[in-house]
Amino acid sequence: MVGFISDNVVQVGTGTAQVVAMVPVAELRQAEYYKALLGEQRAHVEDEIRNCCVALAQTREQRKILRLRRQLLEKRREQFQLYCLHQALDRRFFPRKRSRSSHNVCFDIDVSRYGSLWMIRIPEIDVLAKVSRREEAEMTAREHIAVSIGVPIADVAVQVVGES
Repeated sequence: MVGFISDNVVQVGTGTAQVVAMVPVAELRQAEYYKALLGEQRAHVEDEIRNCCVALAQTREQRKILRLRRQLLEKRREQFQLYCLHQALDRRFFPRKRSRSSHNVCFDIDVSRYGSLWMIRIPEIDVLAKVSRREEAEMTAREHIAVSIGVPIADVAVQVVGES
């Protein structure tokens, strides 16, 4: 529910409990502006991801494949960051317009210590990755899964089922 209290303040309510926040109209307009910018930026990143996937499918050179995979990983990470910013704006300014993605997937991963590194095993896609810090494990696994199955990182969830 969005209702105008005066020319300068907007009432934003959520759910049945009717939590009400008073949001100045200028802040609401600014949020709409930034949402539009984020949408344009996300569309641009998605175009770059598509171009990268096409180039990856057409090349046979190993060095080029590795470079394109790295590029794709970075673009997926950028896409995820833009998604998070968009969601934060939605939660703060547009609580009723929030939408959930219906394409969420969850993968089980195993994380184990190997010397100074952490090894991540994703059995469902037969991938083994390594990171230097434990806190990077879930995000790295999500990135690998997203690239492997061709979905945005935001649609991928992981669950650590084994840790040693």
